[in-house]
Amino acid sequence: METERNDTTNKKLLMKWHRLFVLLVFLPNIVFSQGAIEKQSRLSDKVFFGGGLGLQFGSITAVDISPMIGYKPYTNWFIGIKGNYQYYNNNTYHQSTQIYGGSLFTTYILFENVALYAEYEALSLESVYFDPSQLQSKNQRFWVHTPLVGGGFAQSLGQRSKLLILILWNLNETYYSPYSNPIIRLTYFY
Repeated sequence: METERNDTTNKKLLMKWHRLFVLLVFLPNIVFSQGAIEKQSRLSDKVFFGGGLGLQFGSITAVDISPMIGYKPYTNWFIGIKGNYQYYNNNTYHQSTQIYGGSLFTTYILFENVALYAEYEALSLESVYFDPSQLQSKNQRFWVHTPLVGGGFAQSLGQRSKLLILILWNLNETYYSPYSNPIIRLTYFY
């Protein structure tokens, strides 16, 4: 009974954050008319690539690979999709896990160096690693849906390249979430 109530509550919360994410994606288009922002003429000027890479070695080994591709409808507005693969190995407790999934994101650059960011991420986690009560189900996985919002510093590294240093908040911080607030992320795209 309690599990059903939690599932219903989680679904309602997830729908609320989904609506907020959709609003954040389309807000710049509503606020600015097409004539107010310089339009780019070629598709190659509007498509961007990038991602992130994280490495950690020692008692905990961690590898994080996050490739992305996106589209710039306007000069300062970026929309895209991102894949995510994470590997963790805790050498002290001889435990390892793999996390994978993807996300939709949007970034809007205010002024020259201030970035607003929103992301909706879905990650597949192993039950045995993230839910100790599920020890009998070694190969089962479950999905965690995470809306992330925040902002940070955007630095141009050339005509097309940008480096973002972001501080994000997980709006669905639960027991199963792989993140704790705040989340600091470094992202590069060109």
